[in-house]
Amino acid sequence: MEEKQIDDHEGIGEQQRERRGQHLVRNNKTVDASRRKIEEKKTDHHEEIREREREPRGQRNVLRNNETTLSKKIIKEKSNQEEIGGRERRQSVRNKTTVALDQDDDDVMVMDDFNQEQLGLLEELNPEEDAPLLLVVKEWAQTSTMHGVRFIAASDIWKRWKRGLWFLLVIGAGALMVWQIETLIQQYLDYDVITETETINPPSLPFPEVTVCSTNLFSQQALDKYDITDPANETELWLVANANIILRTWFNNVEILESNSTTTTTGWRPRITDKGICYSFQTDQEVFRPGVFGGGLEFYVNLNQDDFRPQTELAGIVVFVQQPGTPIHDQLPFAVMAPGKEAVATLDVTEWNRERQAPWARCFSAAPNYTQPLCHSQCLHEKMRHDCGCRSYGGDKDPDLRYCQPNERPPDALCAQNISENQKEVFETFCNHCSLPPCSQTTYRMVTSELDFSQVLYSKLLENMNLTETELLQNFMVVRLNYGSIQMDRLSETKAMTQQQLIGNIGGSMGLYLGISALSMFEIFGDFMCLRLIPRLFGYRHLYGLGAQSSSSN
Repeated sequence: MEEKQIDDHEGIGEQQRERRGQHLVRNNKTVDASRRKIEEKKTDHHEEIREREREPRGQRNVLRNNETTLSKKIIKEKSNQEEIGGRERRQSVRNKTTVALDQDDDDVMVMDDFNQEQLGLLEELNPEEDAPLLLVVKEWAQTSTMHGVRFIAASDIWKRWKRGLWFLLVIGAGALMVWQIETLIQQYLDYDVITETETINPPSLPFPEVTVCSTNLFSQQALDKYDITDPANETELWLVANANIILRTWFNNVEILESNSTTTTTGWRPRITDKGICYSFQTDQEVFRPGVFGGGLEFYVNLNQDDFRPQTELAGIVVFVQQPGTPIHDQLPFAVMAPGKEAVATLDVTEWNRERQAPWARCFSAAPNYTQPLCHSQCLHEKMRHDCGCRSYGGDKDPDLRYCQPNERPPDALCAQNISENQKEVFETFCNHCSLPPCSQTTYRMVTSELDFSQVLYSKLLENMNLTETELLQNFMVVRLNYGSIQMDRLSETKAMTQQQLIGNIGGSMGLYLGISALSMFEIFGDFMCLRLIPRLFGYRHLYGLGAQSSSSN
């Protein structure tokens, strides 16, 4: 029984192969007959032309139009024959595909023979024929370098469920790729910056500018002498200013004599600030040894409280440590030191270099010409000039405008007090242009501590400074400033993501999910879109698109 079923199955397979062979023979005969007819007509046409050439010139001119018409008819008939042959071959391929798919798994060898025949027939197809859109897409997908696409288009190899699985995988990978690229672009458009910190240990450090102001603004003796209650201009301000409160100065353990301070680059200079007349120490020398006794700046101060105004409630000095050239104002950080003590200040330096290129830049200009505290101070001065009609001591604009005189003019005091109490509102409305920090700046952090005089130093000061014990405790102080260590912190801002990094990240995402490279982009938008699909809108329906060789060139 089983042998009979096997014989029947083999007989059916043999019959199917015979029918396909007969079908192919008939098609080949049809095509051969068409070709023979065309060749015979071409031969007859050439013989007729040669006979006409042997005829007189007049007869050839008469028959020239007939010859052109006959050539057009032959070409048209050739095109019709090729179109008929193409349709017959495509129908034969479809019939064979249907028969091959209905066979059992035992007919693998027959299927291989059929695939070879099918490929041969496809090679014989005219590439300049009117290819359907679905065939163009399928042909492109089968040769695409994108991961997974060719498995979706391989309908003659994989079953439908497997192609569907690959379709879902490709769609999922594409969705993840689009999501990640969108996230990368959004991160780039945020224009974030990264702050990198670097600790530098140079052999030496430049010394900052140190400004010392007394808590007593004016000399009472000078006020009485010139009969001035509040100075109205710079001339009167210099007349009633305190005498120089700096007695002796050492830098890097070398004393700076007052007689040489005006002719060298190292020394004290008086200047007008918001705190009245103050004294600033500047030098172009550098510090090589850190620590309290290693070097740096050391100076003696005599407050002379006997010359204080009655309104002065505090006795001491205000010390500002800033980048050289920075204007001194009441918006700067400071340290306060009291008399009768030895004050020690340890300095740390930080250098800022912020990103300057827009749109990453979140800074403006550079110190010392611009800082946020300086901008706020100038803004308050401008507000005072606008609302009070006078200016503060540190205001350098409108030099002809009088100083505010709170003791002589009560409205000046009320106006200045109102501005001081509403500084936050003034900053938010009148000073909103001061929100950005400088692009480059050097800042100093000062840590202070106070020590009592030792008995030995106390005795030396009483003997050498010609001071009484009461004067020493009420007016005298020793101040030391130096770096805690010869090192500097440098903070630099860089772009969180550059254009090159964005392109690299996008390329990495495309390659990770779908294996798309830079040339794959041309494959999609150049070869598929521009050379295959778009030409179809203009009537060019070539299977391989623009740039493909025609059958006549082969």
